[in-house]
Amino acid sequence: MKPVLHLRASAALAGPERCLLELARPLAAEGYELELGLIERPRSASAALLAEAPERGLSVTVLPDTGRRSPAAGRGARRLAARSSVEIVHGHDPKSNRLALALARERRIPAVATVHLHTRETLVLRCHRWFDLLQLRRCAAVIAVSRAVAAELAPWLGRRRVRVVPNGLDVARFSARADSERDAAAGELAGRGQGPWIVAAGRLTRQKGFDLLLEALAGGGGPLARARLAVIGEGPQRTALERRAAAGLAGRVWLAGARRDVAGFLAAAEVVALPSRREGLPYVALEALALGRPVVASRAGGLPELIDDGTEGWLVPVGCAAPLGRALSEALASPAEAAARGARGRQRVLAAHGAEGMARGVAEVYEAVLAGRARA
Repeated sequence: MKPVLHLRASAALAGPERCLLELARPLAAEGYELELGLIERPRSASAALLAEAPERGLSVTVLPDTGRRSPAAGRGARRLAARSSVEIVHGHDPKSNRLALALARERRIPAVATVHLHTRETLVLRCHRWFDLLQLRRCAAVIAVSRAVAAELAPWLGRRRVRVVPNGLDVARFSARADSERDAAAGELAGRGQGPWIVAAGRLTRQKGFDLLLEALAGGGGPLARARLAVIGEGPQRTALERRAAAGLAGRVWLAGARRDVAGFLAAAEVVALPSRREGLPYVALEALALGRPVVASRAGGLPELIDDGTEGWLVPVGCAAPLGRALSEALASPAEAAARGARGRQRVLAAHGAEGMARGVAEVYEAVLAGRARA
């Protein structure tokens, strides 16, 4: 078993953390032992991940983030690498990529990076992206979670240096979890009003487009005029979304906050909405499709790689509330068609987005990197 140290600077249980949870056991079956050094900021951000990690076979060590250069996290990562005699170090964001490259240089081992998405909402995040593009050139290999992310990296790294390994999901496990949570979630929704219920989930940021979803809900007619919306997640846009919901959507929008039972709410939804302005390959979409739920999504990032418009769901232009509202209304008005598209979406995830396939793709990257090191 070849030990690999993954590093992730984490503030929540988001897509990269979900990816690592899904990878742990199937990657072990490929001959690679995954250990995660979690660079945590703010304190206790890792609670949800730590709760789920043992049952997923993921060993996690929290590395406190004590400053911009993260000296304590660096020392902790060095101790982990020495203890496990790691053969590869693998980063998942600009901060962890910097630590991974430093550790790889010290130990003379390869560094690999996965780019889940470079967000650009603020000047600080744009600066982080530029810095990361420069340091990715020094990695032995770079993984992109979708073809869309790979296309953004190609002008900087070259297409041959970027390997696309789509996110994957243990569908059987997630479906069983959703089954155990569905009734309680449906009861909570019913207690807040009769549907139909649209469910969305993600961090409350402009990137996720929940403001567009509220605009679509306010302007929609037909079945959309009777619909209610549950948004699962927390983030900096919460206050703005609460104000918008209070202005004309009172009683129809529930900002449910961060929840551990997202699977149950996705399973209980009549429609799942992903109105994002930017995406990599979002786990919410994979999970909704895996449950056979009808999905209305924007064409952002890798979403068109999961959903063909008119086949597995509905796709709408990025950043436009009116077409989003029309698609939601059509999905709610046509339950038989919505169910058919949801069923085809589940088959697509089963065929092309299993956790085993993701682990196999990552293992192939590791094998190529280690073979190249041996030749050198």
